[in-house]
Amino acid sequence: MQITLTNGETIDLTYNFLILKYLEKYPGGLKKMEKDIKNKRNDMNLACSFVYAVIRANYNKTLTYENALRLVKIPDILEIKNWLENEIQAQENFKKKQYIATTKKTKKKR
Repeated sequence: MQITLTNGETIDLTYNFLILKYLEKYPGGLKKMEKDIKNKRNDMNLACSFVYAVIRANYNKTLTYENALRLVKIPDILEIKNWLENEIQAQENFKKKQYIATTKKTKKKR
């Protein structure tokens, strides 16, 4: 997926390990983030953290939190959200396929 930033540059969004690295900067860490998602608290802060992580992981220059958020247009936030959901779902499906293939057990005959 490609996204055009407010400075005119277009970047290709790819799902990689850096997204998780930047999500760890959420105040309280990933455990606090999981609690906030389950309790539906701090929705705007969560959305901004996800946008920051995706932009920072895919942009070649170093960015601060505020600069990353300024680069994204408002309508693109929903596109990033949908893209991230699709990528996570694809990873979950891949893990399920891999898990099913490797965990077949057979009973021993006595």
